Amino acid sequence: MVLLRLSLVAASLFIATSSARSVSKRHVSKRQGTTCPADFLNVVFNTAAYTEPNWPGRFDFIQSYGISNWISFFPHAVSPADSATTAGQIREMVHVEDVQTVIDQVTPGGSDNSSLPAYTGTFNEPDGGFYGLPLIDPQTAYNALLPLLNLDTPTQLLSPAVAYPVPAAGSQSWLQQFMGICGDLCMQKFAAISIHIYNTDAQAAISMIDAAAAQFPGKDIWISELAPAPESGGTGGSPGSACSLSQSQVIDWMNTVLTHVTQPGSPVKRVFWNCGEWAGVDSCDPSLTTEAGAATPLLEAYGAFCGHGGSTAPSSTNSSSAALPSLVPSPTNSSDIAVPSLVTNVSTSRVRRDSVLILE
Repeated sequence: MVLLRLSLVAASLFIATSSARSVSKRHVSKRQGTTCPADFLNVVFNTAAYTEPNWPGRFDFIQSYGISNWISFFPHAVSPADSATTAGQIREMVHVEDVQTVIDQVTPGGSDNSSLPAYTGTFNEPDGGFYGLPLIDPQTAYNALLPLLNLDTPTQLLSPAVAYPVPAAGSQSWLQQFMGICGDLCMQKFAAISIHIYNTDAQAAISMIDAAAAQFPGKDIWISELAPAPESGGTGGSPGSACSLSQSQVIDWMNTVLTHVTQPGSPVKRVFWNCGEWAGVDSCDPSLTTEAGAATPLLEAYGAFCGHGGSTAPSSTNSSSAALPSLVPSPTNSSDIAVPSLVTNVSTSRVRRDSVLILE
């Protein structure tokens, strides 16, 4: 495989067809005795979602399965978007320049505060080179975020969402270093610690969650990206560990992890399954919706875990493409982003996560 990290400005989007696999009904029955925190179930929409059929109706549809919010990897609004999709969006930053954009959005009386968001994320994967961008070291991140941290706003802030929440033995994670610099200010200002968890072994994923939470006792944890592998069909929890889980195995993985994090006393208050769109892959498929926007067995199981049944069919929409962000150049001052041309009807084996494209 050749791993290509694509700039979204220059990238063409590849759309292929796929059919949902059938899964035994035992995976989607309502779980007895499971008590989920409020707004527990959430999703990630990667950029390709905004060009798939039935956007923005896709988010409206999956809300019927108990999905509360979705995360985007930029601090701008997606357009077109209906009121539910806009209200459900939790924005994150990738550039230090994005901080001022967010300050404008969350400041009462600011330049972009028609509706102050309930939550906003800070940097996405500053320790992981998100989108192939340079890493942001903890001190630089703190310096950039300090004006936002000192801002009097009703919007609740989330910690930087780290790709590697568990440090190597004898070292500190990026987030531990950052929080050490920021101290009590961040412990008070951050509503939750945001982490990404990927491992093809469910028990190993659980160990990662527990180890990450133990670094910040007393703080709520949001798993803002969750799946067996960061690239479906690609590597899992360790270098070279291919993810070849079937759909039923992915469902079992999900149920095992969710059962652990909903135990009494768990600090995990929200999870964001990656991904809410159709990934178009054959193995380790994380898709909650089909290409057309209908529910997959995985979405049915995700909702059923907290007792949500969902709708039988997605609502229709006339829009098939949305405004896409430019993440590599410096952000513009616009709250919406220009729509690039799309390339369709390209047949290739690929996987998408955060605009990561794998070609075989």
